[in-house]
Amino acid sequence: IVGSEKGKDPLPLEPVTKASALQIAEAWANGRWTRAASERIQDALEKDNELARPLFAALLGHAIGSEQLSPGELNPVTVASTALAHQFRAFGPGSQWVNAKNLLVVATAGQGVAEEGIFDDSETVSGLTGKPLWSDTDLEELRTHLRLLGGTAHGGLTPPLEPDFLGSLFVLENLLHLPSRKRAARADFLMSIVWRYGQSPGEFLSRLASDFIGRADQLARASARDGEHPDAHSVDELLICLIQSAVGDEALKRGGGGVLASAVHSASKAGETKIALRLIDALEAESNFCLTDRKSTR
Repeated sequence: IVGSEKGKDPLPLEPVTKASALQIAEAWANGRWTRAASERIQDALEKDNELARPLFAALLGHAIGSEQLSPGELNPVTVASTALAHQFRAFGPGSQWVNAKNLLVVATAGQGVAEEGIFDDSETVSGLTGKPLWSDTDLEELRTHLRLLGGTAHGGLTPPLEPDFLGSLFVLENLLHLPSRKRAARADFLMSIVWRYGQSPGEFLSRLASDFIGRADQLARASARDGEHPDAHSVDELLICLIQSAVGDEALKRGGGGVLASAVHSASKAGETKIALRLIDALEAESNFCLTDRKSTR
């Protein structure tokens, strides 16, 4: 599922019946389905109906089959986080793999980026990797690592990590694993690149808002590292920071206002009134600025 091509035999997005979800999970369990596993999955489905979406049911089964099912709470975020860890298990902790992941974050948040556009911009590569100088040999090695991680689509595009829920979580985890004092600045820098080079960053942000606003607690727990994890408030602040990038100059030229309005709707639907109001404030502030700017130029 994680490595599948976009649009190829897509799974339904809406939850199916619990019986069907169990059948999907069992089919993906690689012969390791047990009564205990069945009972645990049934209990998780009762607590969170979102797990009955075929994607999550399949990921549950895959986690059982690979013997990586989380011993703690099962919800869409923890299940997807387990799948991500499995996806990257074959790639080592070396600096080039870390650097390639940082570039894959850009490709994912941009819903695809032109490979040449990124690699021809030495300042952007340096900013993403923290390495000030890159030789041609090092850049070619980085390009190879990125292609091994994310592949290369037609037209020289580095494609996003998919399915969308996993791709969005990949971006969020990359940022949440940073020290809190560096998180907002990194998010701002990331989105400035994404709006410049990405194919469809607005689509990414709309899905991010729809899938993750209201899941701050789940994200905080899933992002634990070395016994520490961000709190729910920090997660919400990161989501707001990413979504508010839609009111930047470049973003507004590409429909950022509509993206922000869509995110407000998602926040309201999730019952996250404070987030909705923060996003409305950002939208109104930009609208007022534009009106003032127009008057001053008359």
